[in-house]
Amino acid sequence: MFESLRDRESLAYSVHVGSRTLRRAGWMSAYLACAPAKEEAARAGLLREFARFADEPVTSDELERAKAYALGSLAIRQQSTASVLSDIADAWIFGRLEDLDAEPREVSALTAADLQSVMKTGFDPDRVVWGVVRGNG
Repeated sequence: MFESLRDRESLAYSVHVGSRTLRRAGWMSAYLACAPAKEEAARAGLLREFARFADEPVTSDELERAKAYALGSLAIRQQSTASVLSDIADAWIFGRLEDLDAEPREVSALTAADLQSVMKTGFDPDRVVWGVVRGNG
């Protein structure tokens, strides 16, 4: 998304995509910063990119970069005592303490087909929620 929306199309200054997986729920999120005149095109581009992930598998290069990013972000997040405590509390509440060290293995094992399957079942453009912050200028 970063390459497409920022580098190739110049629709945004920054692009960040994230997700949160919980035992029975989860979400995908995207944040981008753009010029006001590019807001509609940036929104359309964001939806187009999410739909692309449902329609076609990511490339092996995209997959490897995404895995490296996810594992690096996890390692950084785990440097915070509050984050570790939050993970332990979630695991305890849901009775899944044995899952605490599973995330790195699960991320490493992901395939392009796994990601495409999640997008096919989880991305619905009719259920998108938008939050917009605009400046005073």
